[in-house]
Amino acid sequence: MSFFYIQGKFVILYDPHGLRNRSDYPVNLVLNQEIIDREKFVNFLLSFFKNAKLSDRKVKIILGDSVVYQKSVSLNEGEREEQVKKFLDSLPFEPGQVSAKIYNGKTASVVFAINKSFVDSFLRAFEIFGVNVLYLSPLSIFGISKDILDIEDIREISRKDEIAKKVDFLNKESQRFSIGRIFQRIFSK
Repeated sequence: MSFFYIQGKFVILYDPHGLRNRSDYPVNLVLNQEIIDREKFVNFLLSFFKNAKLSDRKVKIILGDSVVYQKSVSLNEGEREEQVKKFLDSLPFEPGQVSAKIYNGKTASVVFAINKSFVDSFLRAFEIFGVNVLYLSPLSIFGISKDILDIEDIREISRKDEIAKKVDFLNKESQRFSIGRIFQRIFSK
């Protein structure tokens, strides 16, 4: 099983043995998580997969801290709704380009948000390459905060698949929020 780690300026592919291949994004294709030319960016990724000799047909995508926006919000439903709306409105992306998830912990809830169009380019490249993405989850959900992961981090993430699935941006089921329709509207911004 391979892991694909997305950061704001580079990607790293970790093979099942912990070996990694890294590539920085071409400056003429990506600026502040905005894809300038999607077709060329997808082709860049396909070339990266080929050069990295990606042979697994399944990958797990980890989103680094530089591409995930997160905020702790109140457990109180009334306060949480307003806090989430304010947070999502503050993000530097066009409405409709934000995908968000909420993780309810014992002492707080955390809202995670990403630029959907940025991440969709990666998903499109994997689809073309014939690779199934098992999940797309933020690194911080694993209790790790680093620019570059090492083999121990990958092992730790591998042991926590159930946690990853709780904040999986691919899982439509986990987008059903327990606090009602109003809150769901906020997340479809």
